[in-house]
Amino acid sequence: MPGLVLVTGGASGIGAETCRLLGDDGWDVVAADVVSAESVVSLDVTYEAAWDRVLEDAGPLTGLVNCAGIRTRSSIVDTELDDLERHLRVNAVAPGPVRTPMTTERLGNPEQAAWLDARVPMGRVAEPAEIAEVISFLLSEKASYITGEVLFTDGGWHGNA
Repeated sequence: MPGLVLVTGGASGIGAETCRLLGDDGWDVVAADVVSAESVVSLDVTYEAAWDRVLEDAGPLTGLVNCAGIRTRSSIVDTELDDLERHLRVNAVAPGPVRTPMTTERLGNPEQAAWLDARVPMGRVAEPAEIAEVISFLLSEKASYITGEVLFTDGGWHGNA
């Protein structure tokens, strides 16, 4: 089924690893990000006009992977509606803590890294490749009957109440 896929957040972390994996799987990949990087198309996913330009330039897509990430640190009751809406995608992958540039500061602190490792039932944070594998699955024919789902890919993190 490989064809043309656009990956937002493709400059680093999970997005970059997804671009690499999908490319290895035979997809033609367009990486897009608000961060400038080599072979990455400039895209701020919050601006509709920017989407129009990127989609026009890319051509007809077979798949779209929204890996553009943000990090918020508030409880759901303290989250503003605009922030909540920025977190919502169709089939969604819900990763827990992942070793990415966005988490470098926290994971670089031994106390915080140990706290995270202890909170994840699998005993460690994820690597971007582990999340990219789930994204690749969702784009494959193997997931052709999956829609409107959230796949928790968090080592059991969501089970910690």
